[in-house]
Amino acid sequence: MKLETNEQEVNVIQQTLGTATQDIGENSANGDFAFSAESGTVWMYDQNWYNSGDIVPDQVTPASDAIPLVDSGTGVAGT
Repeated sequence: MKLETNEQEVNVIQQTLGTATQDIGENSANGDFAFSAESGTVWMYDQNWYNSGDIVPDQVTPASDAIPLVDSGTGVAGT
């Protein structure tokens, strides 16, 4: 029973995603992109939408672990 329910839910999601992708395409221009929070992928547009294979990071990684206020004592960055 649970397997049937999951299969039905997957079918609904696939239909919804298909509709959403078609809706996006009308006003798209080459170079447009979209992020999918659910799948974690990046969609690119070049005549058609395609999955770029890039993964959207779940968080931004800082360039440095340094905290200026703690490091310098005065809050001046880079000292």
